[in-house]
Amino acid sequence: MFVAEKMTSRVERGVEVLRRLFRRMDLSLVNPYLLKDSNHVTFRANSDVVARVLLDADAISAAQLARECDVSLFLADRGAPVTRPTVDPGPHRIGVDCVTLW
Repeated sequence: MFVAEKMTSRVERGVEVLRRLFRRMDLSLVNPYLLKDSNHVTFRANSDVVARVLLDADAISAAQLARECDVSLFLADRGAPVTRPTVDPGPHRIGVDCVTLW
């Protein structure tokens, strides 16, 4: 849940991108909770999914996001203490934005 006066245009846009992705994936998104707004806008999307939204992602950025997910899976499969991406981590392209799911 957000405090309305603290929502920036980046956060509002991140929420809209997340809503569009979750609709496309037929997932439930009730009240995304903002965790951090920096290079990515990061939300707790539901009880077991964290979403990182990269606004205005170019092709190179999207490739870096894919590599980040691949490296995390590689390390997790070998017992490293890293966060494992979800089953379909992405990056998911929504217009000019990209989302990864963790």
